[in-house]
Amino acid sequence: MEDAQNIVKDVIGYAFGLASGIFATIVTTKWLNKEVVLTKRFFVQRTAAASNSNYWGKIDVLYNGSPCNNLHFITVEIRNESNKNIEDVEVRFTVLENNSIYANSGRYKQDEVFTQLKLGHEYFAYFMDVIERNKSRDTLDESARERLQAEIDVVVREKTYHLPVLNKRGMGIFSFLIDNSTAVEPVLNVSIVKKDVRLALYQEEEERKEAQTKWVSIITLFLLLGFSYVIFKFSSSVMIAVIAMVVNVFFSYYVGLLLYKCALWFKAYVA
Repeated sequence: MEDAQNIVKDVIGYAFGLASGIFATIVTTKWLNKEVVLTKRFFVQRTAAASNSNYWGKIDVLYNGSPCNNLHFITVEIRNESNKNIEDVEVRFTVLENNSIYANSGRYKQDEVFTQLKLGHEYFAYFMDVIERNKSRDTLDESARERLQAEIDVVVREKTYHLPVLNKRGMGIFSFLIDNSTAVEPVLNVSIVKKDVRLALYQEEEERKEAQTKWVSIITLFLLLGFSYVIFKFSSSVMIAVIAMVVNVFFSYYVGLLLYKCALWFKAYVA
């Protein structure tokens, strides 16, 4: 009877100890995974190009009746690849000098349903203010006209969209018609300024996930073998060994993930 009680106590002790370790590891892993990862993908299509050569002759491109240079249609997809929902996301798009954004649109896709997105409130107010002041630019002195032109150069090269919410597996789709005065394909820069939110290229994020899966699996295998030896060596009964091995599978994985995250943190810290 006393032996049975000791076995029960040992089982409870093992179970409690391993459960506490798993709980602590899960909490720590959740803390390490608090960062929300958004991925971006670009689709660029050249629409029209102006040229003037002796062989092909002169080719003019017009947009709403006005001459332009090289038109490109760029679509950007921003996906929430994490398991968290985020609110009030401001997405800022910019192009380099010698580029102008002629037209733009934004939509939010969730469960095959599209919702139209609006420009950010502050940006839209500033954009409308520049337009209003541009209507009376002839009445401004030279210095004021130069400052106004600098502001115009900014608003035609920048757009800011507001997403009220970006749920997990949700996606923002943004399209831009861009004129480039050079023969080089325009570069559209995307940035999100929000705490614990990181924006990465889709391909880079996929490679990161593959690397994490590989290394966590390797670490987990070694931990699983090591803990299995300890369980085999010190378990006082088959029942305790079986329970410990079941818990060991989950415990080894979370410890492996934790070690991998710590290794990444250390690498970034010393780099």
